[in-house]
Amino acid sequence: KEAERLSIARFAHEDRLSGDPARFHVVLGSGASAPTRIIDPDVMNAVITPCDPNRIVADFDLLTEADGAVRVLDRVVVPGETGYAVDPDWAEPGYAVPSDEDLAQALFMALDKGSALNLRTGSFRRRRALEAGPWLRVAAVAIVSGLLALGVVGAEARAIQSQAASLEAEARALYQTRTGQAAPARLSSLARQAAGGDVAQAQFLDLSQILFAGVSQTSGTQVERLSYEPAEGRLRLRLIYPNFEAAAALEEAVARAGGQLTTGGVREQNGVFIGDAALAEAGS
Repeated sequence: KEAERLSIARFAHEDRLSGDPARFHVVLGSGASAPTRIIDPDVMNAVITPCDPNRIVADFDLLTEADGAVRVLDRVVVPGETGYAVDPDWAEPGYAVPSDEDLAQALFMALDKGSALNLRTGSFRRRRALEAGPWLRVAAVAIVSGLLALGVVGAEARAIQSQAASLEAEARALYQTRTGQAAPARLSSLARQAAGGDVAQAQFLDLSQILFAGVSQTSGTQVERLSYEPAEGRLRLRLIYPNFEAAAALEEAVARAGGQLTTGGVREQNGVFIGDAALAEAGS
């Protein structure tokens, strides 16, 4: 029985866990080998809260076709059943650094195969599945494009912009192939169609695009933490600034992109300028 298998898995890996086995989210694969993934529920919630994805998979599960370690944004991923990801400074030398286009193609090919273990099981199972059909993959590309555009601590804004642009181009090409028409100006409309009118997901994508547009125009500014508040229709942010004046510059850049950024006080912490902020669409 599934409950018994999960209990056995917790017991089998208890010595390798850094806490009470009962509190972790356990996912078991099929077959005699039953590959096991054990995740902190806080990590799962941090991924699900802003965008409620249809699937959540480990990066090392998606890159199984790679010949050795691969650089992915701000980390180096070692693929395989016992895979892991580390900071580039801790990685063994000789890892591959694929182009943005090659990396995106490899990730989406692996997603299409469906062989990676979906971590959304049990209490984290998605309550409402996206509609199947030709829109599903197009919407996935559009949403991932928006997520990548948010930026990652330690990654250069120019590199993130290049990857986001590449994925956006793929989404538009997929749309034109499916429909014979040019994609709409805002890719978030594709997510609305795929999700059956899910306004919250589309609004998150709209706000993320506005955020990236502003951050890309404010040199040295980075997004440290992000969460989406559906009831408020806004993003809650923790930002890292290059100096005190950057907060005002970011407000102006976001306004030009069609958003309204409300920043709190900027404080210096260990030589880093940090501030909280809220982002909403202009006029809301």
